Amino acid sequence: MIRKNTINCKLIEIKSSKNSAFSIFQKTMDEFREEEEVCPTCGCQGDCTKHATYDRYLIDFEEGKPQYHRITVTRVICPCGATHAILPDPIIPYDQYSLFYILVVLAVYSCHILTIEQICDIYGITPPMLYRWKKVYNGHRREWQGLLKNVTTDISRSLLELIRKDPYSGFSVFFIQTTNYTFLQTHANPTNCQRNYQYSHFSDPCHTT
Repeated sequence: MIRKNTINCKLIEIKSSKNSAFSIFQKTMDEFREEEEVCPTCGCQGDCTKHATYDRYLIDFEEGKPQYHRITVTRVICPCGATHAILPDPIIPYDQYSLFYILVVLAVYSCHILTIEQICDIYGITPPMLYRWKKVYNGHRREWQGLLKNVTTDISRSLLELIRKDPYSGFSVFFIQTTNYTFLQTHANPTNCQRNYQYSHFSDPCHTT
């Protein structure tokens, strides 16, 4: 997998549909040049070629309401044999929901203004999904705040700290390099389920959404 660092500003500055996860994905793929990529497996640059595509759904949050999109993800292959999907920052691997969507739901939840039932009704999710997102967020928050020696148990404060990080991509790259998985990623690559990979925060490592 190749993560494209596309959020070169604070998340708090992304407020319009022009900066939605869907529009960022489209812009990233319009500008994508496989000949410029570096293979994460062998480190070679300029040898990757387009290999295949696959369709997946993306549930985004735009202008105050959920939006459903179908996107086509490009895979590249390197002469070393490794294949990689091209995903920009707002796309969470193996999850239909965008980074923005999950953070909005968690922010609403942390305000304690709406009931769990109201949140689930508004955002079209289930209570177990909300609690899973909260659990994953808290686990990943402890990872990043523990590394920074600045731990807070307050979700609202930590979310505010996260959306003010400038740029978000800097944090995203740091988190991946430190943990070997994407922030808020809840599922592992299903092809790795039989290998000796450890994903302690993944509730369902073989999920293929």
